[in-house]
Amino acid sequence: MMLVIVLWTAFTVASCEKIEFSTSLIGQAKATPSTVKNGDVIKLSVGGISDSGSTTINGKEYYPIVHYLIDGKEVAVSNGKTLPFEVSYTVEGLSVGKHTLSANITPSLKGAEFENKVSNSEITVVQ
Repeated sequence: MMLVIVLWTAFTVASCEKIEFSTSLIGQAKATPSTVKNGDVIKLSVGGISDSGSTTINGKEYYPIVHYLIDGKEVAVSNGKTLPFEVSYTVEGLSVGKHTLSANITPSLKGAEFENKVSNSEITVVQ
């Protein structure tokens, strides 16, 4: 099991109320189960522990939006605010064999930056 670490750093410029927020999301994209057939419903997540993935600054909540990709094509988006950013996905149109599962991270609000340190994993499609 891959440990997920979320590092939060926030900076506030009091004179103009501008928020700059920078963080890293570290872990591994995970499919459960990872051996599937087309038509199966699986869970996609950032592998690791359950913990808060959001923070609030001046009443605004900042959290990562996780875009899940298989072989570089987006297949699902999690708008959840907490780890493991889990989403259900129905496997469809994948050829038999190994496929790469990855994640792309975007911020929920402007002024935030998320460094994506989520590693890839594999999904194996069987007949």
